[in-house]
Amino acid sequence: MKYFGMDDFYASLNWMWRGQNSLFEEEFARHIGTKFALGTSHGRTALYLGLRAIDVREREVIIPAFICTVVRHAIVAAGGIPRFVDIDIENFTYDVSELRNKISERTKAIILVHYFGRVARNLKQIIQVAKESNIALIEDCAHSLGAEYKGKRIGAFGDLSIFFANKKYDQFRRRVLVTDNLDIYENAKRILENEKIPLKKRLVDFPIIVSYGIEQIVDKVLLETVKSDNFKLLLIHLPTFY
Repeated sequence: MKYFGMDDFYASLNWMWRGQNSLFEEEFARHIGTKFALGTSHGRTALYLGLRAIDVREREVIIPAFICTVVRHAIVAAGGIPRFVDIDIENFTYDVSELRNKISERTKAIILVHYFGRVARNLKQIIQVAKESNIALIEDCAHSLGAEYKGKRIGAFGDLSIFFANKKYDQFRRRVLVTDNLDIYENAKRILENEKIPLKKRLVDFPIIVSYGIEQIVDKVLLETVKSDNFKLLLIHLPTFY
């Protein structure tokens, strides 16, 4: 298992030198069936922009317990509070009854993950829960580009969605945020442009990748060696320096 790699380094550098990407963005939005797309350096970058665009500061963002650790890092970096919900072991996505119980007045968004190239089995129910609760739905489609549900591509169901279009280092802007919401798109684009990084400002990806690297080391050295669940509690609060 790879822990802290060069792709994270390149992702951060691309914040400083993002070029024009309009043709790819237009074609990608058309392919998914949304109005807007914004190419970014990395999946976590796209998610960070989306979370910032809907303003999750001091609000809870619900995520499944079975999820990549950088999703939590992006939430914390955007000022939000990760709120874990258990999964249905049969399909690796939310247990809908648990999801309903975890929603509170502090909940700002639900992140729905499409795993293994497939559509989340209870997609329709989760969409309904988000609508009933009047909270944003974010689709994480990083591993399921091209999947469809009833003739509609995933990524077109949420308020915003994120994708991996490829993983080649020489094509940094192939991690994409899509949305039909003009305000979300313009907010995300403005944040991306403003945080292109004059050096006096923090590197947006840097705290995330450092925390990611530290967490992976802790996982490898401590969790696999000591086999203690107590260390998992530390990981929840690890990136407190954002």
